[in-house]
This record gives sequence, C-alpha cells and structure tokens, in this order.
Amino acid sequence: IEREKRNLREVIEEMELDAETRIETCRLATFYFTRKCALRKGEEHLATLIDTHGSYLDLHQCLVAAGKVHSKLLIEKLLQVAKNDSRHRESMKHLKNADENKLIFYEPQMLSALLEMLSSLSTSSGGFNPTTLLVSAYPDLQPWCVKEMSSVENANSFYFKYMSSLVHHEEGNDAARRDRELVKEWCLMLSSQEDTENADEDWKRECFLHIASRDDESSILYHRDLHFLMDT
Repeated sequence: IEREKRNLREVIEEMELDAETRIETCRLATFYFTRKCALRKGEEHLATLIDTHGSYLDLHQCLVAAGKVHSKLLIEKLLQVAKNDSRHRESMKHLKNADENKLIFYEPQMLSALLEMLSSLSTSSGGFNPTTLLVSAYPDLQPWCVKEMSSVENANSFYFKYMSSLVHHEEGNDAARRDRELVKEWCLMLSSQEDTENADEDWKRECFLHIASRDDESSILYHRDLHFLMDT
C-alpha cells in the first residue's frame, strides 16, 4: 500500500506544472479566452473551456471580457471557478463583514465577489451602501450585470439609483456619461413612469435637462444624440 501511495504521489508531482510553466499557461489560456470573447464567437466552446481549464484563467480579465459581450452564461461559469480562488473568498469575507459606516472602493480582485453578491447587496437593508462601490467598479462591472443579476424584488428601483449615480452630472463616471447606449437608457428611464414612482418629477426633469439643454454647462459632459433627445 505504501508503495502504491508513493507511486501515486510521483504521478501527481509529474502532472503538476512548475511555477514558470503555469504562469505561461495561464497567460496563454487567458489570452485565448479574452480574444474569443472579443470576436463574439464560440460561447459554448468557451463555457467548456472554463469547465475543463478554468483554474488556468485569470478571473478578473475573463470576467471583464465576458461582461463586455453580455454573456451571463460565461460569467456564471467563471463564478463557479471563483469559489476555489482564495482572493475571491477573501473579497467575499471583506464585503460581508463591511459595516454601514465604511466606505469601500473597488479593486480588481473584488470583481468576482461583487458579481456573486449583487443580489444580496441590492436587497440589503443594513450594512454599507453598495452604490458607490458598484459605480467605482465601472467599466469592469458592466451596468447590464447590475440590472440583470440584482434581486428580482427591487431590481428596477435599485438599478435606477445605480444609474443616477453612474451618470450623475457632477459625481458620475466620465466614460459612462460619454457612452451612447448608457445615456440613451438613462434618458428613457427618466421619461418613464415605471419603477421610479418615488423619484421626484422635477428632479427627473432637471437630470434630463443636464443632458438635453445646451444652456446647461453639464451637457458637454454627455454624449448627446439630438434625434433621440427630440423624440424622448
């Protein structure tokens, strides 16, 4: 039996990659994954790659790539891999133990934890306010993730609050304010009566004018689609 254990140990040691080879393997596997994502090809193939070689992928880079192409399937697969990652577990612990008076800003290693905790973050009545953290995670954390992966019960109202911070004329994200689709979506949200019944109508009108009115100094901060704004 001892001899069999020794032989098995030797086989395992031979199968393990040395540090240098593992780093190169991770780099190549991650490059292949992100390249395929950018080309928007082979989602099922990439899902299989995660299942078979997920431990060799850089989680942050791959989650960012999957987010850019709006692939919920790949994000969910990567989050399964993340459960075995020590940095992911540490970030989960950090977020779960955060108190309401603590201001947390995004760091790249938090991305998998943020995605996994989106539902509980959006429904939590206690603990810290997650909006600032989620906004600071843009563009790594794409807005569609906040919208689609938040809890069902209050997803729309939570997303409205998130968007109001993300594209705010003073404290919002510059890149988000210049994103055509995001600005268009925000304008539609401001003009809609759905799920924003608690928002003051005068405030919503003011937010819209920050974008639409050339007399407003903030308008230069936004992508302005004149045809769309005239129809809104």
